[in-house]
Amino acid sequence: MVVSSNAEQKAAILFFKGLDWDGDLIDFDFPVQGQVEADNVSLLLLADEADKTKEPLLTVLPLARQKNIPIVTLATMVEVGEAIGWNEPAKIASLNKGKSYIGTVINTLNQAVDAPKEEREP
Repeated sequence: MVVSSNAEQKAAILFFKGLDWDGDLIDFDFPVQGQVEADNVSLLLLADEADKTKEPLLTVLPLARQKNIPIVTLATMVEVGEAIGWNEPAKIASLNKGKSYIGTVINTLNQAVDAPKEEREP
């Protein structure tokens, strides 16, 4: 399932094979719950630019938690933490190292870690 309001961003995650970009796209003009509750949903990709991720993330997160569906996002873990709260449990992984932080979440956002200084961009 691809969650995106920006079609161009889908190209950044084409390495996930077998996705039907039309059939697996959540349409925010319709109720999201029924779309995410389909039995075949096993991964949610938030394919928006990092600064546009908050609203889609907050929309799908409760259902993802309920069904134990992992979320992959292009937002940094810092942006994810700011969007949903640092102590909220979730299965979220970031594909974006960001400018200052590298973070990957297994079960909780508390596990996001600061990148070593030599890996930070100026």
